[in-house]
Amino acid sequence: MANDLRYKIEHMGDSVVAAVARLTGCLQASGRGVRLTYDMGWLRWEKDRLIKKLGKRLVEIRKKSPEADVAGDPVISGLFVELLEIEERFESSRQRREERLEPWRFTHEPSC
Repeated sequence: MANDLRYKIEHMGDSVVAAVARLTGCLQASGRGVRLTYDMGWLRWEKDRLIKKLGKRLVEIRKKSPEADVAGDPVISGLFVELLEIEERFESSRQRREERLEPWRFTHEPSC
């Protein structure tokens, strides 16, 4: 009796709601993946900007005194700290994006 026409019509809405819920989950996952990719692009740009700042600072120091110890310069130390933080955030974003793009490598759950 569960397979008769009346039952199917009464419960058609349940099937539609389940399909919409699956689609919504896939769209949200896709949106998060796009956001991670955008963030990775921004982090690459930020890394390039910091590298250019490091280069300019090194040139300034070397012009003033070629024998100066650049490792003791607080500006260069600060730039390296920022660079390391950006590298960590980039690697974290890359790992999360990889998990989203290839979920079968990390779990055995079906993907979108």
